[in-house]
Amino acid sequence: MHMRTLSKVFLALIALGLAGCGGGDVAHQLETNQQYREQVMGAIAAKPDLAMAMQQKLLANDSLVTKVVDMVLQDSDASQYVLFRIATNQDAVDIVLRSAVADSMMRRHVMAVMKGVEMAVTTKR
Repeated sequence: MHMRTLSKVFLALIALGLAGCGGGDVAHQLETNQQYREQVMGAIAAKPDLAMAMQQKLLANDSLVTKVVDMVLQDSDASQYVLFRIATNQDAVDIVLRSAVADSMMRRHVMAVMKGVEMAVTTKR
């Protein structure tokens, strides 16, 4: 279920990426011909190697990576899946915490949350 949601999100992003790739006639066809666009996106989505290559292109483009992340975070299922994956990866949690404590307001919030966790754990003992 989560992968289906992510697949839908990335299909939309593929269209966004293809439209901005500047391939001349191909880009024009993708923008103006719904049937052609569906065929191209369907072909890319059907081939994991092509889908991964498109995803890498989208993520490598500074102006598109923000849109990719925002689109994933706006989708409830996709954002929950991403957050679960981060929460179960120690390196990812470290990155999130380092980023959060870099901001003084967020650092106070993180410390307050951690104190609450510590009190809850101590209370359970």
